[in-house]
Amino acid sequence: MGGSSTASYCLTTPGGTGSCFNIRGGVYGTLGTPATGNIPGARTGAVSWTDTSGNLWLFGGGGFDAVGNHNLLNDLWEFSPATNEWTWMGGASTLPGNNQVAPGVYGTLGSPAAANIPGGRSGAAGWADTSGKLWLFGGSGYPPTGNTNGPLNDLWRFDPATVEWTWMGGSSAIDQPGVYSALQTPAAGNIPGGRLGALSWTDRQGNLWLFAGDGIDAQGKGGVLNDFWEFSPSTSLWAWMGGSSTVGSCFTGDGKGNYGILNDVWEYQSGSAIGQPAPDFSVNASPGSFTVAAGQSVTAIISITPANGFSSAVSFSCSGLPSGATCSFSPQTATPPGKTSTTLTVTTSATSAILQHGSSPLFPGTALAVGLCCFVWKKRRRLPMLLVLAVTAAGLFLIDGCGSSGSPFEGSGGTQPIAATVTVTATSGSLQHSTTFSLTVN
Repeated sequence: MGGSSTASYCLTTPGGTGSCFNIRGGVYGTLGTPATGNIPGARTGAVSWTDTSGNLWLFGGGGFDAVGNHNLLNDLWEFSPATNEWTWMGGASTLPGNNQVAPGVYGTLGSPAAANIPGGRSGAAGWADTSGKLWLFGGSGYPPTGNTNGPLNDLWRFDPATVEWTWMGGSSAIDQPGVYSALQTPAAGNIPGGRLGALSWTDRQGNLWLFAGDGIDAQGKGGVLNDFWEFSPSTSLWAWMGGSSTVGSCFTGDGKGNYGILNDVWEYQSGSAIGQPAPDFSVNASPGSFTVAAGQSVTAIISITPANGFSSAVSFSCSGLPSGATCSFSPQTATPPGKTSTTLTVTTSATSAILQHGSSPLFPGTALAVGLCCFVWKKRRRLPMLLVLAVTAAGLFLIDGCGSSGSPFEGSGGTQPIAATVTVTATSGSLQHSTTFSLTVN
């Protein structure tokens, strides 16, 4: 289980006076095992998340380890409201020494690994995305080697299912300037500068948003920032969405340039609410019409055209197919800008075509002929039998000829093609668009 420790932490004023406090360190127990006695040590500036199961996650901050050493921590904890128990899930339970920090292990960019762990830090920003992954950005910390503290701009993703961290972007070094590129345009080189104390949240599409903080601007100058960023987990791209890429010549706070503690309240509205069109997409089928033999398959390309920075996953379905036909999509979803199309395959059955005869049924003409024969038979004394047969044959010829759409001498017709208008529907969250194409089955 591990024991509890008490540390004496003193605050000293410039005049030489101060106060000391007894602060308890963490009780870590066994890695990955919940226990009633487990508890993180006292700390400040930690980052926290809530996962899709309602459990609380806690990482780092400036505080005390299991033996009472004080510095920037990189321990990861999970708390279950259902059991009221903490579980130590990763990171170091003890610092390398008093006033030393727990170093990070970055591994390979974009590759999760059990050994990966962000370094100790305080004031980082955090998000939880729609797939249940936990994200961490920046904060004030140390590089993997070196003893100089500064603002970080590294981006991390944690998967609670695998209990693995992935270094997703940014640098392992401190004091990195931001790369802003064009306003409101996602780009592979974009990255916010190192910072601590930024605000963060997640929108309905699962994109991550970051605002301001105390950090480094595009010119490498430190100060209080007001830049606004959007990150798309589906594309791993940052977009600078607003604010300034540089800090001012001095600290600024209110609208008159005065610095201090503010109490203003703001609301941000994306898209058309601020005069800009909201992210959207259109869908198109190519070709617009095609013909297929019964029992065969045909393919079409369904294209997605993103607009206004749209970058969410789009799924597909179809309707209006003739009887016996089915459709499938490969892939089932497409996510712009990386993937903007899918291949639709329509498969028909051998019974999809309708068989219709070109002549009218034989029964009415036959019945009439029999009736004539019977009538004339009774009157056989008045009409010779040869005349009877001639009249009967003429009746069959005329009735069959009038009932046929083709030549009166045709005995059967061919197949009649099926014509259908098929609708393909593309859906992404609350957005839904459709396109149609003509399908003929012979």
